[in-house]
Amino acid sequence: MSAQIWFGTREHMQYVPAWSPGAVYDRAGSIESADYLNGGVGVRRSLGSHRTYDLTWPNQRRADLRKITDYADGLFGDGLLYWSDPAWMDTNALPARWATPWVTTKGVPPLLLDARPVRITNPDPGHGYPTFGARYTKRAASVSDSIFIPIPPGREAWIGVHGEENAADVVGVRRHQRTVPTGSVVKPAVLGVNTPERVNTVIEGGEQAWVEIFFDLDVLDVGDSFDLYGLVVQVLPSLATPGGGDFISGQGHSGCEWTKLPGETVMMIHRMGEAVFTSATLAETGAWL
Repeated sequence: MSAQIWFGTREHMQYVPAWSPGAVYDRAGSIESADYLNGGVGVRRSLGSHRTYDLTWPNQRRADLRKITDYADGLFGDGLLYWSDPAWMDTNALPARWATPWVTTKGVPPLLLDARPVRITNPDPGHGYPTFGARYTKRAASVSDSIFIPIPPGREAWIGVHGEENAADVVGVRRHQRTVPTGSVVKPAVLGVNTPERVNTVIEGGEQAWVEIFFDLDVLDVGDSFDLYGLVVQVLPSLATPGGGDFISGQGHSGCEWTKLPGETVMMIHRMGEAVFTSATLAETGAWL
């Protein structure tokens, strides 16, 4: 069987043909430079960025390729596109702003939608956790953002929350089947930054399974703060034991949309076989909606 990737919308995920090796995964942000009269140069850039993905599928059967083009044609809704990428789902499947919360202190969309956090310093960077953390403070109108990670069949999601004791019970984790919550909220025990243990809470997979991560603000009073340094989500084979080690930065995304729709280039169709080529580009938009 040819390689496949778990791909789709919140409404419907399925295995689709894997794109060819050499796909380009880029980070795109705002960068401006100016040349100085004294020969120097100044550069300003956004700390945050979005991911872009240039993908190609050569030599596909028409029936297999339709699994890609059906999403562009709206068969499974018009929501954001997600996938479980073998390149990063077992490392840290979160996007950067969730994995490294301090970046939300500087222009990146915050995780509490009405509150820009304060930057704090990591007290023990020995295990590679971000140099800085984020201190969020609840306001009267605070609303939590959330992130969804798909769980392919035969896999589980392992979660680790690294922060201070004041973050206990704040980060909530919940399993979904498609867009419907199917389990109670789980509160991972908060890990520090001085441990090789990356993850400690597991959410089982199953049919069309997802894990949602969010902040349960009901456990806080207005004015209460909580400190986070790093979050990790690893999507591992069922019953696998997570490995320990230093922090792994977020390699995932918050949901994508087409910026170049997949078309078809017919290379060969006759009784001896068929070969159809397509390419497409996806850009991360979820964090900015």
